[in-house]
Amino acid sequence: GQAKLFGNGLQTALGSTSVQRRRSAVVTERRGYPICGAVVHIVTEIWLRAGKGTLDSIVDVEKEIAAVVCEGEGKALVQRCIGTMLTEIATELGCNGPRGIPQSMKKRLDQDKLQWTPEAVSG
Repeated sequence: GQAKLFGNGLQTALGSTSVQRRRSAVVTERRGYPICGAVVHIVTEIWLRAGKGTLDSIVDVEKEIAAVVCEGEGKALVQRCIGTMLTEIATELGCNGPRGIPQSMKKRLDQDKLQWTPEAVSG
């Protein structure tokens, strides 16, 4: 069967297919794209960026991406887009990125400290 997000088989279409001959049978194995969260993220990101245009439903966005994946180099194109998105997220959230985890934690802790009583700060 297909690995489905919203019924269009995008996860399966982005994955791999292998065909093996075993005795008198041909076995076709399909594996869905291994990073489901990234697929969901890119579908959601495209939907949110598109706004209320021609694709009012996130299901329609997934359907259109699935259609691209099924055309010529579409699968590789969408896989590269997902890879680029993940690289950008990792860079942004990395230790040296503008919204890195250490910077984010320090910012939130500094904001919390403004609410602390003198007794809490002194120990």
